[in-house]
Amino acid sequence: MNVKLFSVVVFLLAYPGESLTERPAFGALDYLPGLEYFLQVLRSSSQSLAHVELDATLWLPASVSKMLDNARVALRSATLAAQNISAVLGQEEAMEVKPLVTALHAIRSSLCETDFHFPEYFYNQTVAEEIEQLKSSLSEQVDSVPLEGLVRESSVGWDLQLVNGVLTRATSVAMSTTLVVRQIVAVEQMKASLKLLFIPAKLDETVLQDLLDIGSQARSYNGMYREKLNSGSETFLRVATGGNLVLQSVLTSSPGLPQTVRDAVVAFTSEVLRFTQHSLAELQSTTNAADATFDELFQSTLYAAYGLESSAMAMLRPLPRNMACVRVFLPLAHTLAGTRLASFALCNNEASGLLYQQGMQYREQLRQLQQNAFDQLQVAQACDPANCHAVHAETTGLFNAMTETVQGFAPDFDTYRGLLFDCINGKAEATLASVIDLAYNFNHCVRLREAEAKLVSSNSGVSGLCYSSVSSVSFLVDNTPSAGARKGAGKTLYDARSQGQTAKGDHLPPLVLWPPSVCVPSSPAVAEQVCAESASATRPRRPSFSCPAFPVHPKR
Repeated sequence: MNVKLFSVVVFLLAYPGESLTERPAFGALDYLPGLEYFLQVLRSSSQSLAHVELDATLWLPASVSKMLDNARVALRSATLAAQNISAVLGQEEAMEVKPLVTALHAIRSSLCETDFHFPEYFYNQTVAEEIEQLKSSLSEQVDSVPLEGLVRESSVGWDLQLVNGVLTRATSVAMSTTLVVRQIVAVEQMKASLKLLFIPAKLDETVLQDLLDIGSQARSYNGMYREKLNSGSETFLRVATGGNLVLQSVLTSSPGLPQTVRDAVVAFTSEVLRFTQHSLAELQSTTNAADATFDELFQSTLYAAYGLESSAMAMLRPLPRNMACVRVFLPLAHTLAGTRLASFALCNNEASGLLYQQGMQYREQLRQLQQNAFDQLQVAQACDPANCHAVHAETTGLFNAMTETVQGFAPDFDTYRGLLFDCINGKAEATLASVIDLAYNFNHCVRLREAEAKLVSSNSGVSGLCYSSVSSVSFLVDNTPSAGARKGAGKTLYDARSQGQTAKGDHLPPLVLWPPSVCVPSSPAVAEQVCAESASATRPRRPSFSCPAFPVHPKR
């Protein structure tokens, strides 16, 4: 996130190094911490899609190249519009709102109204709903921006808070669109490879590299957020310390001020520094914990996805087995990984609104306190010797009151922390549940196919058709960090899934059911055998699975 979003709370603590004879002026861009972050995300996203190349040896739907081209054009258009906003608001004098509104409409048009030609299966993913909600919210906010008027210092705090919300949502749309496009390209090329008569030997390597690339891009967005936070923290402390030095210099140049005034000024500056350090520590603690959770979540998702896909790809060597299951399962696993990583990357932005609102509130309060402090010291310096006692008493009382005001500042980091981790943990639970569903469906499909193959072999007298299965669930549990913890978590989530909801009561997305042509056996004998095994298994039976009635075909 932009540095100012995190340093905004303390930005006003600083006094300009030269003079405070006038109230410090803040430019319009100071009210848009989301703009620089948006531009950085757009540059990274454009570079990411520029490196995507379609395999010319594969037959891909025409919509894939259209999707990639349209996404690149949309990011370029959004970048130009964001640069226009930066240029317009960078002017020192008041500027008309019209160019700003025009640029915001251009951002909405490029990111929300472009047809990206996403395939139908994408809209079954949770992230598709998230993106649509972001686009809808972005459009509503753009429509609510005043179409006429001027952006001045007196009104900028209200006008540009709305604009900052638009830019934050546009950033989320750009991030998720980039990750989804990369994931869809990878899935479509995988599907095309699996349709070839001779499956490419490098498929395993390609699948792994695709996952790593998508994961790397998702991590880079989180890295941008943290990089700006670190930079903002340094500025946060440096600027606050500089403000204290200005007041100290006034005391040094005023030897006639009594000790009571000096003590009051020192108490005020000390409280400002304490508030600064405490705020930094709170933010640092929260973001450190969030980063650790993000890292584990990204790694676990990649491990789980590649573990599932490795189990399926093991059936391609030395001779292909259970291809009907593999062709359906591999794209689903790849889609799950890409869309979940895209969803995780949005959590930082979703929780940033509260920080911005509080930052603006404390900025204005502290700004006024700064000016009052300097003005009162100027009055105390120039007091009439006959009346200095009363002026000094008034100055001491004012600084004591301002110190108490700063002591009462209480940024609501708990709510911010709750928003951030509720987002992270909620998506982590949904991801684990989806992984378990996918692994179970794949194993179930393989068992049905192999049971049918055994029956065909037995009835026809042909040997050599019995295939060995690979357990995706075992691979996943044994090769994912914290295996013991995940077994219990998986069991809990699976039981919750049986009731149609998570422990928090949030309804989970519909299960992805295998096509009947893939998983449903063609004979009643196989159906009865598999259903009997499922009923006697210790694992709870999936509520979505039922043993259908199969017609009895007459013997030929």
